Amino acid sequence: MARAIQSRLLTDKCPVIPGYALAARGSSATEVGGDYSDFFWVDDDRLGIVVADVSGKGVPAALTVAMMRSVFRTQARGNRDVRAVLASVNEFMGQDLRRDMFITCVYGILEIPTRKFSWARAGHEPLLAAHPQTTIDILKPEGFALGVIESPAFEEMLEVQTVELNPGDRRLIFTGGVTEAMNSEGEEFGAQAPIGFRIGG
Repeated sequence: MARAIQSRLLTDKCPVIPGYALAARGSSATEVGGDYSDFFWVDDDRLGIVVADVSGKGVPAALTVAMMRSVFRTQARGNRDVRAVLASVNEFMGQDLRRDMFITCVYGILEIPTRKFSWARAGHEPLLAAHPQTTIDILKPEGFALGVIESPAFEEMLEVQTVELNPGDRRLIFTGGVTEAMNSEGEEFGAQAPIGFRIGG
């Protein structure tokens, strides 16, 4: 029952936007979990995109995901400032998180007409940026996890980047479930960058 409820809260259909291809997939390690992805409209021309990972697994993490979904959607509506949205989410979530929990996330706003993507990383896994016929950039701007430190320190540590997406550009946002996946010997694949990857800021 808990899994069915959580599945209704998570992304089941991606927005269909001419000129863009959006895709999302999630699979919980247990019946319910703490991974979260979502798309929502900030305004008529801007799409909010969030991928997050709540520390821990099971029901506590799943309940936190449900709460975070509501907070993100409420704070992001009409707010074009990535830093301000994350600061508000950090404030709200910090009030209710257990002391032993935290949330990492990537939040960005895609401006549809201009193809500009403004985003920040709150302690989350790096973002991968692939360009046609070039290497893949691993982007790791500064930022601290949600629910750990208060303002103004949280905002001061948060680095917001804005890029223009060109035809053929791709962005991949993922959670620790990818790097923590194991091979047949029980060894984690990890996050080592293979040849052809370039570490970015």
